[in-house]
Amino acid sequence: MSQPPAGAQISEDGNYWWDASANAWQLIQHDAGGATAAGAQASNAPQITSDHVADMMASAEQDAAEIA
Repeated sequence: MSQPPAGAQISEDGNYWWDASANAWQLIQHDAGGATAAGAQASNAPQITSDHVADMMASAEQDAAEIA
């Protein structure tokens, strides 16, 4: 888990940020009042499926196409 750098792309659900250097979505560490806290058990972490990743990638590709 990590904190996104300034200007990072955030997933629609607000739980992930796009790490372009790793070419992967990274889980955002929320404070104790959030959905995920540092030291939380894995069972409390949001589950992401391959379909969810595919949807996010398709959305990012569409956004990139609209910008170009």
